[in-house]
Formats: sequence, C-alpha cells, structure tokens
Amino acid sequence: MTQQTLYSTVSGRLTAHVPATLTRRAALICATAVVFILTVQPAWAVIVFLKGQDEPLRGYLLSSDDHKVVINELLPDNAVKKRTILRAEIDDVLQTVSFERLESLKPAEPDRYREYAEELAEKSKDPDARVTAIRLFLIAAHLAPERLGRSCLLGMVPLAENDAQQRQFRAMAYLLDATHDPKLLTMPVLSNSPHSDMEPRYGKQLLRVLRKLRQGNRREAASLARRIRLKDRLRELTDTITYEEFDEACSTVCPHCVQGYQKCPACGGRKFVAGESCPTCSARGTIACPHCGTDYRHNPLPPSLLKRIVQLELNWLPSTTPLPNATSPPHRSWAQSVQQGRVAPLPPLSLETITEFDPRENVFRDGQWTS
Repeated sequence: MTQQTLYSTVSGRLTAHVPATLTRRAALICATAVVFILTVQPAWAVIVFLKGQDEPLRGYLLSSDDHKVVINELLPDNAVKKRTILRAEIDDVLQTVSFERLESLKPAEPDRYREYAEELAEKSKDPDARVTAIRLFLIAAHLAPERLGRSCLLGMVPLAENDAQQRQFRAMAYLLDATHDPKLLTMPVLSNSPHSDMEPRYGKQLLRVLRKLRQGNRREAASLARRIRLKDRLRELTDTITYEEFDEACSTVCPHCVQGYQKCPACGGRKFVAGESCPTCSARGTIACPHCGTDYRHNPLPPSLLKRIVQLELNWLPSTTPLPNATSPPHRSWAQSVQQGRVAPLPPLSLETITEFDPRENVFRDGQWTS
C-alpha cells in the first residue's frame, strides 16, 4: 500500500465516523499523523566518534544533515537519550548496516543473505548488526532449509541474547540437520572477540592509529605508530593486518611506482620485444601504475585493508549490554515451571517461531521488511 493510498483510506474512515464536535479538518490532521506513524522509517544503529574522545557514542540514527546528527544514545543502564551532535564535534560516523546491501537481496539467491549475515555477525558489538545478522541467517535458513538451515542456525548461536535462546538455536539446527547429529546440541560457540588477555589501553591505541589511517591522516598515523611501537606490538593485537601493509598504506605517495608509472612487465622497460615495438607499452618502456592510476600523490587505501580496519575498530570497541528483549521470557527449569503451575503447552519449534522475526518477510524495501 502506498503512502497516498494509506492516507486516503485512513482519512476516509475517520471522516466517515467523525462526531459533530470534530471538524473534517481535524479528522484529516489525525489521518496525517496516523500515516506518519505507520510509514516513518526505522532508526538504525550508528557509532559516533567525537573529536578528542576515545570512547564513541552508540545509538540509533534519527536524522542527519550537513550541520548535525541526531541519535537516540544508548546509555550504560540501557536507557535511551535523544542527543543532537554538531558536525564540527564529530570525528567520524560508522553505520554498519547498509540499506543498499539489504535492498539488493533477493529470495531467489539465499546464499547472499547468509553471506551478508556472516559479515554482520563479525560486528556483533553493534546492536543493529547483531539483530540484522540473526534475521538474515533466519531468512536464508527458511529459503534453503536443506542446504543452509543447519549452518545458518549455528551461525545464530553466538548472537543469542541468553543461554535459553542459544539452546533454541542449537535445537533448531539439530532438527534441520539431515543426520540429527547430537553434537550440535553441545558444540562450543566460536567468538569473534579480540584477544581477551590484552590490556585495554593497547586496544585504544590501536584504534586511534587505525582510525587516523582510515581517515587519510597518514602522517599522524605513522607518527603515532612509532610512538607506541606498533611494529613490535601489532602481531599481538591482530593477525588480520601486517605491519608491512600498515607501513605501505601510511606512505603519502604511491610506493608501487615512480611518479605514476611502472616498468613495463612485458619488455622490462626495453621498449622492444623480439625486435618489435612492445605492444603492451607502445614502445614507451613504462605503463600506468595499476595501484594509483598515475595519481601517485594520492595513495588510496586498498578496499580489502579498509574493510579489515573497520572490522578491527568494531571488535575493539568496549562491549555494551544488549537491550532487554520484551518478547523473550526468562528461562525457567522444568521443575520450577511445575512448582509454579506454569505447564502451558510450549509453542512448536520452527523457523517462524524461534525469533521475533518472520522469515517469510524477506524483501527489504523503503526501510521495511515485507513478504
């Protein structure tokens, strides 16, 4: 239903039953308010880094423009506080869930749901990434239960809010497994967390260095790296980025060429091959650098390195307690339930009932999941 159709329907019903004390204009105003409430876009999780502060703000993005960003900030006690932040105060903003990626997913391609779920699961400290990962795993399992069901349900286990939900996800994986392997009910949960025995201050220093590099402040990143002896410490902090990669990325000019050009690999710079002009370089002896495209003064950060940097930033952010889920009742043992007279039938375990999400709503359009 479009917004215009919804407006016509709501306003028609309101004005058809309007009392004498309420004018038609007031009824239309009420209809407009209802439509706004029903069609407002959901808030998505965001991480805001403020200038001069190590600890970022977490919350849900309400609005943003060239001058300010408005979020519902998540406080340590799980309360939410609306906060307006001027752009001048902001160092960087990370929004881990991509609308474009969600809108590109199609039910005919269930593997793409799982692939994006796996990416978001690595950012599980972001509240929205965790919830969206669970939903995408669930949809993929629903679309291809025989092929993807078992692996997707196991992928949901580390994202569970509590032990009871973990047990449910394991049980569902067991039911979807063709062999009904009992090990699925007890296998250990893998973690994407960084080294737990590392001092927090080293994590903060690593964050600061990587953030400087990601933002293009290469000189500052290199200077800070030398100050904290990152060359000797980086291997202890992460095994996804080498110091050689970091040092190369900190170069202010492209390290792969000389003023935008490389020696021709076909002729070795000699301009001729077997007595003929080299067709690769047109007898020039050099080719344009494939890394910088002759713009040697701009050393672009490789996309693969950028992705790993963002992932490390998210991994090293301090954890926050998940918001309580009103739909998930506290777990009680069978004995407690019998003693308290709570022996009502349990809902059947299925992909449709195991979470608050309906996996049949698998198309993302205009900020909403639909079937």
